[in-house]
This record gives sequence, structure tokens and C-alpha cells, in this order.
Amino acid sequence: MFQIYDPPREHGPPHVHVHKGGTQVVLGLGDLTTPVHPLRIEGMSARDVVKAVRIAQANREKLLTAWEKHHGR
Repeated sequence: MFQIYDPPREHGPPHVHVHKGGTQVVLGLGDLTTPVHPLRIEGMSARDVVKAVRIAQANREKLLTAWEKHHGR
């Protein structure tokens, strides 16, 4: 499950939380020159992290739009 938390709980840089079975990876959404990348891994397997990164990269524009909507930017 991909999740974007609302302020004031959250802050920049743009990122999403990906949850699976009690584990989590926080993915930085990057910019035009920086791809999606893990910022913090909490128990998630390397295989699932890679899968999450691929899904987020394929949907990066939508995720950035959602992040900006939640954060008023």
C-alpha cells in the first residue's frame, strides 16, 4: 500500500510510504534528474523494495501530484 501523510506530520522532500505485511520503505520521489530511491527501509525485503521502487518510478508523476496536493505546493 502506497501512502502519503498529511502535514504537519509530514515534511519534504517529496516522498511516499510503502507498507507490506508490517514492513515499510520510505521512497524519495526524486526530480527530473534523480530517480525514485529508498530513504528508509524498515524490515522490507530487498526484493519488495525493488518492486516498490519500480512501481513508484512508473507512477512518479501521479505520486508527485498527489504529494503536492496534500502539502499545498
